[in-house]
Amino acid sequence: MTQRTADDAGKFRKVSEIARLIYEGRDLHDALHRLTEGVCMHSAWTNSSIQALDIRRQVSRPIVRYDPNRPDTAVDILEWDAAGSPLGRIVETGQPLILRDASEQDDYPGFREDARRRGYRTVVMIPLRFADEEGRPIVFTVISDEVQEVDDAEMGFLRCLVDLADIAVRRMQILERESRETQNLRNILVNLTTALATTLDADRADDLFRALSHLFPSGWFAVDLTSGQALFDPSRPPPGLDDTISALPESLIGYCLQNDGTGAGRNVRISLDGITTHSARMKSLTIDNTPVGALFLLVEGDLSPHEEIAAQAGQFALSTLILRGYLAFRLRGHSAQRLMKRLFAGEDASLTELQEEAAILDFPMNVEMRLLAISTPEHRRPTDSAHSLVLRKAQQQFGQAISCVIDGTIFILLHDGDMLDETTGRDAFLQAIRTVLSGRPLIVQSQPITAPGQIAAAYDLCRRNLQVAESMRAEGWIARRRLGAVPAFMASIGDTVAQEFLAETIAPIAEGGSSKGRTAIETLSAFLASGRRQQETADTLEIHVSTLRYRLERLSERHGLDLTDPDQCFELELALRLYQLRNSYQT
Repeated sequence: MTQRTADDAGKFRKVSEIARLIYEGRDLHDALHRLTEGVCMHSAWTNSSIQALDIRRQVSRPIVRYDPNRPDTAVDILEWDAAGSPLGRIVETGQPLILRDASEQDDYPGFREDARRRGYRTVVMIPLRFADEEGRPIVFTVISDEVQEVDDAEMGFLRCLVDLADIAVRRMQILERESRETQNLRNILVNLTTALATTLDADRADDLFRALSHLFPSGWFAVDLTSGQALFDPSRPPPGLDDTISALPESLIGYCLQNDGTGAGRNVRISLDGITTHSARMKSLTIDNTPVGALFLLVEGDLSPHEEIAAQAGQFALSTLILRGYLAFRLRGHSAQRLMKRLFAGEDASLTELQEEAAILDFPMNVEMRLLAISTPEHRRPTDSAHSLVLRKAQQQFGQAISCVIDGTIFILLHDGDMLDETTGRDAFLQAIRTVLSGRPLIVQSQPITAPGQIAAAYDLCRRNLQVAESMRAEGWIARRRLGAVPAFMASIGDTVAQEFLAETIAPIAEGGSSKGRTAIETLSAFLASGRRQQETADTLEIHVSTLRYRLERLSERHGLDLTDPDQCFELELALRLYQLRNSYQT
């Protein structure tokens, strides 16, 4: 065995000692320091360093340096222009670089000047496969004060050390990641325990919200459909949402009512202030598969496994918190349903008992009241959450109220007030409940009720008026002046018969509501209303009588009308009444 072979064998026997040094490193910086120290202690290399390349600033600098021969020498140059350093080329190509004599080469002038100043010659630089703490690419460098021949065995030795460093650092990263995950799970467990310990205590809701903020550091809020309110940590409110908000955006309520039944959640775009939009992950909150709200996590994209665990914990905690209000509404709603059904049935014999039940619900009946009836075209029974939200909106807009659901229609008995007759208040209430009710809601109201015994009659009137309004395909809030004997009579005509009657008589004249059609309808209505007197009709329409004659002749010619026939004119007048009545309910 030659001396060179023996030296090479001895060098590789030192690899295990260098590996032990590296593996004992506490962190990345310590492991790199041990790498540079180990290669100098167990080989002929004089000193070693780790160089980092700042790509953004285009400079390179040493982050670790081991120089046992000059331990007290200050490092005058902390960084070089990348143009004068080979690091850029090494990082770009991923290949090592050997400078047999760094002080005599011209490719890297900055390196050459440093070599001459510090007195070193041969340099080997090998890129590492991991970055430093700041994410910068790094290069392992060994230096000799003498010119050395770097053969395959030497490069194999150095590459082996680089591989050992890579393995050690990856092990550290795995351990660090596992440590973070363990700590995250520990935090989730602690915060979940805190959250669950406070969900049934109303006085400690803020404790729950603070615990949820620890679970979701990027931000969160929730919507409680049973109360129509937003839930969030007041110490860390989401942007655009605070205690001063008057109403939740309709889009949020719409999202909350869309329960896919899986609990997986979905990504949505939300706006809390009507201006700025945010990405969020929405998780439904349900009780007995009934949507009662939603949790919104202000994050981009899907959740990590640990975030998913935290989200499930938050869902459970918030659903439990909402459960109190949900059960309270169900119990109160059951009592209100029983009371109102007895009132609707006209049970006068037990009036005192009924008043006592109403007092338990904090709804005295010794004041003037009104009854509202709210339905949708489909007559679909509203969910408990939707019913609760409608009742709360009525209470916020009009005052004290109780409610029940009968055959898909919500009946609300409330204390009378000026807001019920003001368009602004009615429109605000209608707008607030449109999102939670399927279809476009229809609302009718009774006359003022001065005694509990009148509630049964008000109930019958509201039901009849709903039938009339629905037969007219009405929507929105139907005022009292639009309901009466004539509409009720018109409503009794079957829908199919009415449609055929209008299609044969008025539809050709109206021409789909065009300008000419509106003029023709206006002319014909005024003519029949005046008893077919031409001068009176012309005065009503503020046109010359000759113009009226021309219009009537054109109507007769185009539509085959005989305006001198009393039977045909009666039929036209009846059709016009039905046509105008239907239009009044649809505008």
